[in-house]
Amino acid sequence: MSEQFKWINFYTEFATKLKSYHEDRKALIQKIQNVYASIGKTLPKLERDNQPVDIDPFTVFGLFNKRIAKDNRIAILEGIKTEFDVSAEVPNDFEGIPVLNNQKATFYQFIGDRNENDINHLWDVFDAALALTEKDGEANRISFSEAYNKVRSQKGIRWNITMGLYWIRPYQFINLDSRNRKFMKNPEYMSAAVVKEMAAMKEKEVPTAEKYLEVCDKCMAVIQSGEYQYKSYPELSYMAWRVSEEVNRSEEQEEEDATAEDAAKEEPIQQFKGYRNPFSAMLIESKNLIFHGAPGTGKTYLAKEIAADIISNGDIKNYSDLSEEQKQQVAFVQFHPSYDYSDFVEGLRPKVNDDGTMGFELRDGIFKKFVARARKNYEDSNKSKEDIEKETTVQNAMNDFFSSIEIGVDTFEIKSGNKFTITSVDDRHINIWIPGNANINKLRLNIDEVRKMLESDVKFSTLKDVTRFFGKTNARQEYSYDFAIYNKIKEKKRNVSKAEIETIELKKYIFIIDEINRGEISKIFGELFFAIDPGYRGRAGEISTQYANLHDDPDEKFYIPENLYLIGTMNDIDRSVDSFDFAMRRRFRFVELKADERLEMLAVLENEELKVEAIRRMDALNKAIADVEDLNENYQIGASYFLKLKTLTFDQLWTDYLQPLLREYVQGMYDEDSIMNRFAKAYGYKKPAEDDADEAAQN
Repeated sequence: MSEQFKWINFYTEFATKLKSYHEDRKALIQKIQNVYASIGKTLPKLERDNQPVDIDPFTVFGLFNKRIAKDNRIAILEGIKTEFDVSAEVPNDFEGIPVLNNQKATFYQFIGDRNENDINHLWDVFDAALALTEKDGEANRISFSEAYNKVRSQKGIRWNITMGLYWIRPYQFINLDSRNRKFMKNPEYMSAAVVKEMAAMKEKEVPTAEKYLEVCDKCMAVIQSGEYQYKSYPELSYMAWRVSEEVNRSEEQEEEDATAEDAAKEEPIQQFKGYRNPFSAMLIESKNLIFHGAPGTGKTYLAKEIAADIISNGDIKNYSDLSEEQKQQVAFVQFHPSYDYSDFVEGLRPKVNDDGTMGFELRDGIFKKFVARARKNYEDSNKSKEDIEKETTVQNAMNDFFSSIEIGVDTFEIKSGNKFTITSVDDRHINIWIPGNANINKLRLNIDEVRKMLESDVKFSTLKDVTRFFGKTNARQEYSYDFAIYNKIKEKKRNVSKAEIETIELKKYIFIIDEINRGEISKIFGELFFAIDPGYRGRAGEISTQYANLHDDPDEKFYIPENLYLIGTMNDIDRSVDSFDFAMRRRFRFVELKADERLEMLAVLENEELKVEAIRRMDALNKAIADVEDLNENYQIGASYFLKLKTLTFDQLWTDYLQPLLREYVQGMYDEDSIMNRFAKAYGYKKPAEDDADEAAQN
């Protein structure tokens, strides 16, 4: 079977050559750019602005180890052979090679989302791995383990790190992608010891370096025993692929991405089988879309279709068919002239105080609330299993404590002896009453401060410890009460069992703005113009909102995460289109929907003859509209108007909907009546005779 894997010589030689670029990555980037220029291909996105400033060796390998056409793969390797002076023959088959998800083939996050040394750490793993394969000893194993374990906790690193190690030295490092792991759990193909080892592994928890090397050692022992058909890791990977393909055929399953069948759980970015709607991929690529065009082209309905398509990874077409949980990933708002920043982002809202007086409080708007939901998922998906378990255990302890006390009755005490009661608790605040304090007898505590203290490994013995923890020179009054509540929860936490939680799956969130041009954009978005820019998603686009000084933490920054996408809709004939903010135009991709597009929506008209007649009349009417000198295709009628034929006749559709709309179009024109008559004739509407109208009125 070894003749089958000619790619190994090329891959190992290229990996060895890359080693010399550890300290000269600018030269490496230039060479990679030269490769793509020489073959007439566009370099894949390596940074948010397409201007790579650093790169790691695994990402270089990822450029030609993903789902691309075989000819393109060979062309890239031909370019690499020339540019890097690789002597090995360029392979023409790639059996036994795992590939990455095309949507995210870098092993690092983009600038603004990665830590300063993330790419350095990847180089350290690369160097340590090559050193270990040259001389397998205790010292080299320790060096490899230290480097690998640093990388293991980085954003964007999961099982793909084992794929990268396999690429550079396929005879020494085993690939643990989803297919291989499934194969290695089958006692028909693997020893009982390895099957047990693999079964104990968590799907979302990448093994430590020590555990990974242990698996490599055990699998190598199995290979050397000669008990199984495969004689190397590449043969094992190829056999795993063959077995999975046979299973797929027997179950008549068509997998569009067979090499990443469980990539949604394991790869750097959520994988999907394929979207139903062609505009879905456009939104994923552009981040922000606006559908514009004639009225009735189904722009709003299309936006919801795209949301359902993306949220379900292509499984669901209609928004109404999404589960309630999935619908939490979609939000919808319609702009209007009175809509403003306080509705959309944040603003002061009236409230009734506990003593019955009126006051104001800062509340988040619909967009900021939705961003918080998407941001939590984005941040949680990059946390380790241990961190999530710690946070969940703390949250359970807090819930347990607050549910066990009698609000407004139970009394607590701070170090100075002041007593207080907790009057209410919500997601953001703990409200307390201090009866013995003549100056301030009510305080609102930031619940996140207590949570952060509980999640930390710091031992708080005095108020100074709390002050130091929050980076302050002088203690705030609230810290005394935070400290008291912290101690009470800590006492009760001893009885709370550790939460068993899986890692969080990265999800996509879609925010739809209907009639986006009807609102005063600059007034609604304010400083968010910068944050919604596709090039500044994530922490690179952090801003302070207008009311930051009223936040519990005035230094807290707002940003829009990578997993949030915006869709806007607008009718081109609206007068407000001309004044649509140019700064906003630059941040959206504009897609025009013409009146004769989206005719598939008429499929709901079950009568085929009715559907054909609707299209005929729509085409004739739109031709007549386009023939009017002062009108154009923006004034044409879209197919969604004809959906009303489910309950109306053609004549009723004309008199009740189309005629009033068209009359608005031509109002004030010199020959208004004759234009309307031409429209009616083209549509096929015949005005009832006067006698018929009288008879209808009497009936």
